[in-house]
Amino acid sequence: MLVLMLLLTMLMLLLAVVDRFDWIAMREQPFQRIAIIGGMVLLAAAVYAVMLVVAGIRPSQFVRRERS
Repeated sequence: MLVLMLLLTMLMLLLAVVDRFDWIAMREQPFQRIAIIGGMVLLAAAVYAVMLVVAGIRPSQFVRRERS
């Protein structure tokens, strides 16, 4: 359930952002398209990380610990 909530949040963000750019008109500017897509991916990752914290998952839970 948590993963679904996180994925839906990222999807809503990306769908809101993708319509703001005329991708066909930017055909002549590949570096601008690369920068915009990279920014969108970074923004989605940041939203995902924030939603993990909001859901109560601490970053330290992702660290592997050696078994004794």
